[in-house]
Amino acid sequence: MDSEAKKLFERERFAHELGMRLLEAHAGYAKLEVEVKPQFANLHGFAHGSLIFSLADSAFALSVNMEGPAAAVQFSMNIFRPVPVGDVIVGESLQIYRGKSQAVVELRVTDSRGRLIAKGQATALPVHYAEKERR
Repeated sequence: MDSEAKKLFERERFAHELGMRLLEAHAGYAKLEVEVKPQFANLHGFAHGSLIFSLADSAFALSVNMEGPAAAVQFSMNIFRPVPVGDVIVGESLQIYRGKSQAVVELRVTDSRGRLIAKGQATALPVHYAEKERR
């Protein structure tokens, strides 16, 4: 695993508060996991959508920032099935496009059996581009 990925992930404080663990990362790709703890359950006793979203978002941030500072500008995700407390979910972000003005990723969240829990797409704006636009 890239040492830069480890350094970036160390700065991802919210991910650490949730107990996320870095599994793999390199430029344009990141894979994280988190256990669905009782405090992360929704009113039905399953993983709260915000945990699923946060896992995907943290993978997204890591995958795009490996190639330089970037900020999220769009995020879309569908959640397909519930995840019980005690399960471990895995979030992956794969960059499918990076240009001067944007980076686009595909997002996947799976459960401990490899079943698809959620799928989405996100877009980031490289910070250098945003700074030029503000001038």
